[in-house]
Amino acid sequence: MAFEPEVKAMDCVYRKAPDASVRQVERACLSIPVRNVDGRLESLVALNETASFIWDILDGRRSVADVCREVVEEFAVSPQVAAEDIQRLLGELSAHGFLETVNDSSMTFRPTDHKPQIP
Repeated sequence: MAFEPEVKAMDCVYRKAPDASVRQVERACLSIPVRNVDGRLESLVALNETASFIWDILDGRRSVADVCREVVEEFAVSPQVAAEDIQRLLGELSAHGFLETVNDSSMTFRPTDHKPQIP
């Protein structure tokens, strides 16, 4: 069965978890979790250029819709493709503990249940 993270609605606002650190390696970005109680490194998540751009703008003020608009402008992709890819990325980063929600929208969905729309 494929990984289907639960993600929030387009009005949700995310910020980086305070105990997640990031190291830049060439054009990719590695997120390194610091949550392990005994200090051992459990995993690394490699982010490509687009995911690194998204990570950089998750400042706790921009909504998912705002992030989508910026990705559309920066990478010249369609709004629908941007929204689907961003939702998947945010779900995976949240599942690994790299993100926190600033506002808690009451609407949650699985990416396969709903096609996100940019307002």
